[in-house]
Amino acid sequence: MSTGFIRRLASHRGGAIGLAFLAVVVAVALFYPLYNPRSPWSIVGRPFQPPFTGRFMLGTDMLGRDVLAGLVHGARFSLLIGLLSTLVSLGIGVTVGAVAGYFRGWVDEVLMRITEFFQIIPGLVLIMLLVVVMGTSMWSVVIGIGVVTWPNVARIMRAEVLSLRTRAFVDAARGLGQRPLAILVRQILPNALSPVIVVASVMVASAILIESGLSFLGLGDPNVMTWGYMIGAARPYLREAWLLSAIPGVMIVLTVLAINMIGDSLTTALNPRHSRKGERA
Repeated sequence: MSTGFIRRLASHRGGAIGLAFLAVVVAVALFYPLYNPRSPWSIVGRPFQPPFTGRFMLGTDMLGRDVLAGLVHGARFSLLIGLLSTLVSLGIGVTVGAVAGYFRGWVDEVLMRITEFFQIIPGLVLIMLLVVVMGTSMWSVVIGIGVVTWPNVARIMRAEVLSLRTRAFVDAARGLGQRPLAILVRQILPNALSPVIVVASVMVASAILIESGLSFLGLGDPNVMTWGYMIGAARPYLREAWLLSAIPGVMIVLTVLAINMIGDSLTTALNPRHSRKGERA
C-alpha cells in the first residue's frame, strides 16, 4: 500500500511542484542563517536600497535592514507557527471527534454542542481576543489558531469513527475483550486518519494566512520577524518602495498555494477511487 501511495503522490504534477517549492523554502529557512547569521533586525546599510544593485540581494527596508534576511527568518517562523498550530488543532479535534463518534449518546451530544459553540463565533475575532488576553507572543498565536480551527477536524473524525465503529474488525476486537479506549486507539484511529491528513495540510496554509494577518495588524510576536510584520511595517511606504510589501506578500501566496497543491495530491494519493475517476475524466 505504501508503494502505491508514493506512486500516486509522485504522479500528481501539482503536488510534485508544490512539494519541491516547499522543500526549497524549508531548506533556505534552515540553512541560510548558517551562511548569514546576522539578525534580521540589524541595520546593515542605508535605507531603501533597491534589489540586485548592491551587496544585498533584495535590498534594504525603510530602516536599512536586509530584506532577504527578514524574508528567510519570516519563512522559518511562519512555517513553524503553521505546523505547531495545526498540531494543537489536530490534538483537540481528533480527541473530541473520536470520543464523540465512538461513545455516542450523551457524550456525543455534549461534545458536538461544544463544537458548534466554537463554530458560531467568528474565528478571527476569537483569535484576536485570545492573543490580546494571553499577550502578543508566538505561543499565544499558536494556541489561538489551534483553539479556533479544531471544530472541522472534530466533525471529520467523528464521521470517520461512526462509520468504522460497526466494522467487523472492531467487533472482533470487542469479542477478544479489548477495552473501549484500546479499540479506539489501536483499531479505529489508524484507519480514520486519511481525511484528517488531507485537512491538516490545508490547515497549515490557513494558519500561515491567519498568522500573517495578525502580524500585519500588530498582534504577532514583536520579537519575531514574520512575513505579515514585513508587509505591515512597509505599508506606509507603498509609493516609495512597494517591493518591501510585495516580496513577502508573494512569498505568502506561493507558499500557501504550494501547500494547497500538496493537499490536492494527498487527496488523490489517499483515495485511489478519486484518482481513477480523474483518469477516466
